[in-house]
Amino acid sequence: AAPLAVAGVAGLLTLLGGAVGRRLVRDWVVPSPGERLALHAALGWGVMGLVMLGLGFAGLYHAALIWILTLVALLALWRDARGWLADLLHALRGMWFPDRLSRLAGLFVLFSLGLGLLRALAPPLMWDALVYHLTLPKLYAESHSLRLSTEMLFAGMPQNAEMLYTAATLLRGPLAAQVLGWALGAVLALGLAAHAHEVVGVRFAALAPAILFSAFSISQMLAWAYADLLLMLFALAMLIALRQWRLQSEARWLWLAGAFAGLALGCKYTGLLVPLAGAVVAISSQSSVASRQTAAGDQRPAVAGRPSSVVRRPSSVVRHLSSFVISSFAIFLPWLLKNL
Repeated sequence: AAPLAVAGVAGLLTLLGGAVGRRLVRDWVVPSPGERLALHAALGWGVMGLVMLGLGFAGLYHAALIWILTLVALLALWRDARGWLADLLHALRGMWFPDRLSRLAGLFVLFSLGLGLLRALAPPLMWDALVYHLTLPKLYAESHSLRLSTEMLFAGMPQNAEMLYTAATLLRGPLAAQVLGWALGAVLALGLAAHAHEVVGVRFAALAPAILFSAFSISQMLAWAYADLLLMLFALAMLIALRQWRLQSEARWLWLAGAFAGLALGCKYTGLLVPLAGAVVAISSQSSVASRQTAAGDQRPAVAGRPSSVVRRPSSVVRHLSSFVISSFAIFLPWLLKNL
């Protein structure tokens, strides 16, 4: 019964994350159900982390309150939760392995996830988890706030993942947090497969998460309750949002991509690589966005001696880059305020 209860709490927080994200961007078009469920879960978990940060500031880390907020939120967002589950089933049913390589890759991913889940249900053993990834949530739960009675060097790190682990710890204990860490990896694998399917084709859908899990430390992280899998999920969501911005030419996607970059930085300081990479992608994608906008609004042929309107204008590049950077910094700012 205990493992089922632990897995149930992790599943509850996963479903809530998907429902919250789906509600926030319900009308935003993402054709692929796999990409959609990963983006919605990433956004929902990011919002839940910031909410937990606010509750910690207010000294409201109480198990009864977290249970009430979780159940009330799920009841209020039940239609969105069902929609997210429908996307999950649709994505799983849509898995297609056209050749032997993709079938082997799919089996390897399933094996990694299965073994990771079994290890996640076992007591935690890893140094980082026992020192701070799971210990900080335990201390927060005991003190009912972000204020600790003892010095902890790692408390100065941004802690988006640890905020989710704190919620799981308050609901059921450290093992629930560890299984939630596995759920982060499972959603990452499914979202990555869907993204690879859209970008490079169905043959490489299973291969993309297989390559990721072929890195031994990453496959082991499925049972470690670390911050890195959530960081990778935010990075993937940023790439999905940037691709939708490139395809749809809607500025809101660029702002959302910046928000995901800020959430990635909110997992650990080395996550700074994600907004830097996102800025490069945003700049390089500007020509495609300009091309689509020109095709839609300016059908005049190019004239010799006059620059084509498709060429990137410096002011446009600066504007789009500023949108991305401002969104990233605004989402990361609460962690700077916490440290201050």
